[in-house]
Amino acid sequence: VTLSTETLPTGMSRFINLVTLQLQDNKITGLVPLEISMLTNLTVMGLGGNNLHGAITEEHFAGLHNLRMIGLSDITTRGIPCNLSHGPQFPSWMQRLPDIHKTEISSAGIAYQFPYWFSTAFSKVTYLDVSNNSISGGLPANMETMSLKRLYSNQLTGPIPQLTINLTLLDLSHNSLSGPLPSNFGAPSLRWLHLSSNNFSSHIPGSICGLQELIILDLANNLSISGTFPSFLQGCANLGLLDLSGNDFTGRLPIWIRDLVELRYLRLSNNFLLPVTTKDQELYYYGFFLSSMVTIDLSSNYLTGGIPEEITSLELLKNLNLSRNYLNGRIPHKIGFMQSLSNISYLSYLNLSHNNLSGRIPSGSQLDSLYLEHPDMYSGNNGLCGPPLRRNCSRGCHINKIANLTESLNEEISSDERGVSSP
Repeated sequence: VTLSTETLPTGMSRFINLVTLQLQDNKITGLVPLEISMLTNLTVMGLGGNNLHGAITEEHFAGLHNLRMIGLSDITTRGIPCNLSHGPQFPSWMQRLPDIHKTEISSAGIAYQFPYWFSTAFSKVTYLDVSNNSISGGLPANMETMSLKRLYSNQLTGPIPQLTINLTLLDLSHNSLSGPLPSNFGAPSLRWLHLSSNNFSSHIPGSICGLQELIILDLANNLSISGTFPSFLQGCANLGLLDLSGNDFTGRLPIWIRDLVELRYLRLSNNFLLPVTTKDQELYYYGFFLSSMVTIDLSSNYLTGGIPEEITSLELLKNLNLSRNYLNGRIPHKIGFMQSLSNISYLSYLNLSHNNLSGRIPSGSQLDSLYLEHPDMYSGNNGLCGPPLRRNCSRGCHINKIANLTESLNEEISSDERGVSSP
């Protein structure tokens, strides 16, 4: 179908053989014509992200017995008011579409509980997206066929029910779910688990690493999840993203995190974590960071010691946040010459604010560019001086600079000696 206007065309019933109608994310206005129900061969219909108005009723779907995929998301999009209405409840016409496999009705103004008929009517659905609504009440159960479920940013309450065996993605973030996490998730193929910004309590169950396919674990901002840093996560060998920020974890950062060789994104901010140790000795993070890491966020913890030089060798690093800790000493001078910094598309965020860092800030055009974008990246370090700050380096700071350069030179000599002595 080619649109010559910004409204749905009249005479759509002429396209009796139409199988796919995808008109989402255009600037279409006006009503949804009732004659759309005469497209009896239609299997895919996408009208989301437009400025349609009026109501969608059972009459629109009266003849759409072959419909398998429906997309009516983002009916209020890009700030454009929209009057297309399903009503505050789940639309009753959903009961008349027993063969639907994929449903996208996010950002649709639904503000009620899942109806009693939901699990039955959606018994064949494999993909469900009802995110960004105001759905309340508990989660529906017994949806055995579902593999992808996006229910984030609603007002859901209660515990997580037993998960279905076919589930590969579950996003329940930004709700009001509570209670302990399931002792057995029961979804062996689960790869993406997003449970952030809820009210879950107690500990993370060790069985979570029984999910051998798990690559994303996001449990951020559940303030009642507590305890020492969970050691069983060492068994989650395939994790690519681990986000435990905004919880109440205590203890020291474990050195075994370096064994999670697939880890790219590590976010542990706003906990009560201490420096890395081994055999009760502070390790100052040596060997902690993986060369493949893209994001490291350890902000708002109790980390001490200096910023490790090895961070400057992380070639894929894009985001580094070490703010609001108790780090001291100088900023590694090599940070201005990181290979990732040779292309500003790599390291795009750096935050070292609110520590106890001192000495002259390293120079480098890429660091200057980052400072222009994030002028608070050095704030709260009273001992730092030199451009881009207005605080000039005094003679004492100059002496400190010489000491820092000497320290750096000694480190390089020591490194060379280790290399020579290695077998």
